[in-house]
Amino acid sequence: MSRYWPHPPYAEDQPHSGLILWTHILTRAPPTAAFLTPFISASTLIYRKLPLPASLLPRSQPSPFPSQLLNLRSMGTNTLGVTSLVTLATIVLMYGRTDIEYQDRSWRLLENKGQMESDDWMYGGMIVGALWKFKSGSLVDWRVRVGSISAGSAIGVLGYLGWRYGVKGGKWDEDERNQRTESCMARGFRSSAEK
Repeated sequence: MSRYWPHPPYAEDQPHSGLILWTHILTRAPPTAAFLTPFISASTLIYRKLPLPASLLPRSQPSPFPSQLLNLRSMGTNTLGVTSLVTLATIVLMYGRTDIEYQDRSWRLLENKGQMESDDWMYGGMIVGALWKFKSGSLVDWRVRVGSISAGSAIGVLGYLGWRYGVKGGKWDEDERNQRTESCMARGFRSSAEK
């Protein structure tokens, strides 16, 4: 999806900069939550095993969800939490910033070929996660659906890492490298004579 944003030669001409930056930030929450969920779940299990007074332990109730869906359900809940934290952090970080700062950040995101390739893989994984069919009769609520999208995005990110750093050895093909270098030179900051 990132490829379809307009991308002018100069950062100060970047349209839709706020929308580009917010889209980039908010689509990082699902894979982040998916990668954090195993650690959060493990810490919850460890906490429940501690010899604490019963008043400090949460009440555990049997869940109607099969264990396979519990992980996705946890991912969905964690995605909501991570999205909230990322949103608050971005508001605090970008508070009082000028339009050119938004334009520069979004332009740099679109200029980064590795970021574009990572986005392609991540968005592909999100689509697969969103379209995933669950067994008929299984309890699937919105948290399981969101968790499925998160898991798909994380698998997409892992696929990208395997492709770029495993198969390609972390290197760009010669044509890609030359194209990136020429693009950076052509799209660099305007000289003082142009301004």
